[in-house]
Amino acid sequence: INSSLYSSNLTSNFAGNTGVLETPNARIMPDWSMRFFLNKDKPYTYYGVAATPLPFLEANFHMTQVDGIAGITNSDGYGDYKDKSISFKLLLQKEGDYSPSLVFGADDIDGTSLYTSKYIALSKKINYFDFTLGYAKGRLGGEDLRKYEVNTSNSGSSNNNAFNFMKDLEWGGGKPFGSIVFNATPDISLMAEYSSIDYSKDKINLFLNGPKYELPDSKTNYGVKYNISD
Repeated sequence: INSSLYSSNLTSNFAGNTGVLETPNARIMPDWSMRFFLNKDKPYTYYGVAATPLPFLEANFHMTQVDGIAGITNSDGYGDYKDKSISFKLLLQKEGDYSPSLVFGADDIDGTSLYTSKYIALSKKINYFDFTLGYAKGRLGGEDLRKYEVNTSNSGSSNNNAFNFMKDLEWGGGKPFGSIVFNATPDISLMAEYSSIDYSKDKINLFLNGPKYELPDSKTNYGVKYNISD
């Protein structure tokens, strides 16, 4: 078996972007591909569609559902909160024999900026290992997005909070993220990542305003991927 044919690591992260668990990598799906996804990361549920209409562009539209927020709906005072997101990844450089792939990505680019991020990432496959290193601003970079607010009711205009964040050219204050995937066999991959997300800073925050969920006690996540079929 040719090891170069082992997993191409094109599965989605929780938010539907090509990546690992919480973090993206510098990969996009092949041209004219489409992915429908439903990912559960309790108390978050993500569902939507991603597609590559151009060979250098991966676009993503999804909903984020937060379960059981106090004071939203229902007679017991708890209900689900839903937020629409549009995201994209631009492939700036394809991976070469000695050079990594390079992407620029932006998440939740329009609206109230609940889950807004922008990032750059490098990925390089070396034998059975796939390495990713990135730098992010916004939620993925552990920032409190309230500092970019103008108002919270203007999601349809060019002055909305997410757009203000996106047009800010200052890249200081973010944090790094990264992942390692070990393609043990053509069907089994082991993965580990470092995520800079700080859930305590989310505007709609189940950890601080709802049923009892403990904040994650580690920035490191581990997982395994098994391909059931082709």
